[in-house]
Amino acid sequence: MTADKIDPNRDELYRKLLEINVWAMLLIVALVLERASDAIVSVTSVTQKVDTKVWAAVFVMGLVFGLLLATTVGILALHVRFQAPYRYWYIILDNIFVTVPLYIAVRFSAASISTKSGTSVYLNEDLFRVGAVMIAVALAFLFTRDLIVLPKIRDKLSVPPLVAVSALHLLGALLFVLLAIVPGAVLYVAVLGSIGLGLFFAGMAAIPVISIRFAPDPTTVSGP
Repeated sequence: MTADKIDPNRDELYRKLLEINVWAMLLIVALVLERASDAIVSVTSVTQKVDTKVWAAVFVMGLVFGLLLATTVGILALHVRFQAPYRYWYIILDNIFVTVPLYIAVRFSAASISTKSGTSVYLNEDLFRVGAVMIAVALAFLFTRDLIVLPKIRDKLSVPPLVAVSALHLLGALLFVLLAIVPGAVLYVAVLGSIGLGLFFAGMAAIPVISIRFAPDPTTVSGP
């Protein structure tokens, strides 16, 4: 065996980078939770009428929190449970195109909740659009990441669950692009987004069953 095939130092570096990536995401999760909880407190503490779209926007902020958790769990499952190769540039792109946009999305979503002359609490659609675009960017990147990484675990899982994960990310990106175009549809997007997120977490919980049910056929897995 050559040193190119076994490099303990490089493998250790990739493990450390994966740990840093996960901790960075957990930090953003905490910041998102803080921002979302502040928004909930501010909305529930007012005595004025609260627009239904405002509550939906708060729920979308909760979806961002769930999406960050799902992404963190998904990355761990992908690179630890299924041993997909991890590369140093993942930590850069994951944070530039996932954690940062989602944090910005929550900031703009929180800022979009406005009070009109002490009479009602309404949703500033222009600010909310920015948040929706940021969520779409993160989901689009996750779909692109799927296309790069998921084929590398074809020897661990067959095609259907891999396609399902990619489809969830793609549909989510399209859903939030629609929301950026039509902010008034926030209630419907919140409901659909929660369903998609629920399906993802259900899949994560069922990984032991999925690994057995969708194990690839050894006769169709290409050799080294």
